[in-house]
Amino acid sequence: APATPPLVALRVASRMPRRPTTVLAVIAPLVLLAVALPFGLSALEGPEPTPPAEVGLAPLLAETTAVPAPEVSVLYRDAALAPEAAGPLEAAGYVITDTALTRVTDIPPDPADTDVLAVQLDRYALVVHPRAPLYDLDLDQLVAIQAQEDGAGLGGPLVIPRDASAWLAGPEATAGRLVEVDSPDEVMDIVASDPTAIGLVPVDALAPRVRALTSPGFDPYQHGPGALERMRWIVGPDREEVARALGWPTEPREDPVRLVATGELIPARCVSDRVATIEGGYDASYDATRDLIESADLAMSHWEPAAIDGVPTPCTPTFNLSTRPEAADAAARAGIDVALVVGNHVGDCWPGCGYQAAVLETVAHLEAAGLTITGAGADLEAARAPAIVERDGVTFAFLGYDDIAFQHYGATEDTPGTAHADPEGVATDVRAAKALADHVIVGFSWGVEYTARPTDRQRGLARAAIEAGASLVVGNHPHWVQATEWIGDGFVAYGLGNFVFDQDWSVETTQGAILEAGFTRDRLLGVRLRPTAIRQQHLVELLHPTTGEGATILHQIWTATDALQPRDQ
Repeated sequence: APATPPLVALRVASRMPRRPTTVLAVIAPLVLLAVALPFGLSALEGPEPTPPAEVGLAPLLAETTAVPAPEVSVLYRDAALAPEAAGPLEAAGYVITDTALTRVTDIPPDPADTDVLAVQLDRYALVVHPRAPLYDLDLDQLVAIQAQEDGAGLGGPLVIPRDASAWLAGPEATAGRLVEVDSPDEVMDIVASDPTAIGLVPVDALAPRVRALTSPGFDPYQHGPGALERMRWIVGPDREEVARALGWPTEPREDPVRLVATGELIPARCVSDRVATIEGGYDASYDATRDLIESADLAMSHWEPAAIDGVPTPCTPTFNLSTRPEAADAAARAGIDVALVVGNHVGDCWPGCGYQAAVLETVAHLEAAGLTITGAGADLEAARAPAIVERDGVTFAFLGYDDIAFQHYGATEDTPGTAHADPEGVATDVRAAKALADHVIVGFSWGVEYTARPTDRQRGLARAAIEAGASLVVGNHPHWVQATEWIGDGFVAYGLGNFVFDQDWSVETTQGAILEAGFTRDRLLGVRLRPTAIRQQHLVELLHPTTGEGATILHQIWTATDALQPRDQ
């Protein structure tokens, strides 16, 4: 019989079991070939062999090399929770062992470990009615709520989604206290209609119709890590593969961005006079609010006076309000990032300079202090230009407008000043800014002084801004706190009162509020209002929002809000 060509023999051998006969089957044809070559190839000629199918080595490897099943350790402090990881991993083909290099655990790993994947399975927020007398939980209150007790003292139900029941701890619920529903939306619907209720919802599901509570180290409008989360850690070289097998995220969740906005910032006249004689100077005004402002991701304020070199306005009865450049530096050190330069005093000049020079110098000093400004500039285009700021992946565009003194200090195509607030121009600017940012924030100097009720003009401008795409509108100038309003998914604070100013001739003009708002890239999560009061004409005090003067300020806001006429839909 004709010899089999060596290549064919090798291919055949690759499909044969590894026995001695397999080796002979390969070697014998080679020997015959070596003997025949000196005499020519005629002796080996025979019928043309049929080409074999291409087989390759993969089938042999599959049959002869067993791939070991991947191993992983599941080490939980609470063994009852271990099946949440062990079950899916076994279903994915993993072998659960105590000695694997990669482990899944609910125990925080050593900070020195570098091959760690922190997984945030759940991130919850406790929420209440927007006007509920509860803002910040201490640890004892948080533990009591988790144990289904009325630790916060509201007296109403604890409402949770059914799939969040693992968050609960402690004894059986007091009869009628625990209410389980099917979705976070149902939780918020109940809480939004019951000022005595507390609800638990995922942070990612937060909606503005409720207000999120803070707890020690955790603000749902800002921080990801906190007391109301369910964390797991995967440690080892195969951590991402294990996470994918579990269906757990391999990237950190997006944290919300917390923005704060203050009332009118007017460090002039008697403020300048008083701080000139005390240690800390202008910085002293912010000592009681510094932590709140600095802890925010982004802070904005309405800047009212001119900031110019020379003698500032003295403590005397006058409407000419100018301050020192050092006042801008102090505002920046206090944590203010964005200054809305839209006040009706931005062109004032106690030393006697012209308004155009005062506007330009004010803008220059604010920017030199590190503040981002909008609302005023070298010409109308600059005044209307949005200020773009990014924080933690969320982009904001700020716009500012003056509806009070634009006839005197308004910018033109070739002169400096402020941007005028006309509804069509505002809407045009907001739409253009929305193309550049996730959220548009609009500030106005508007309204009538010394009243809590906004005018129809204010409400019309607010509606123009929100319907054009703004997420938040903040107004000032009345020197009183005013009503608030939701327009669709956008929030309007018509007046946040005085923040730093010397108007101590009435209780209302010494009062204000700091607004806190939480944002993700796609929406406004909610808002809080924290009341403030001015002492000794220049010191801002942060008040408790549920007692004393703080509760009175918020009550004034709610009363004015309830008095608003319903809008035509």
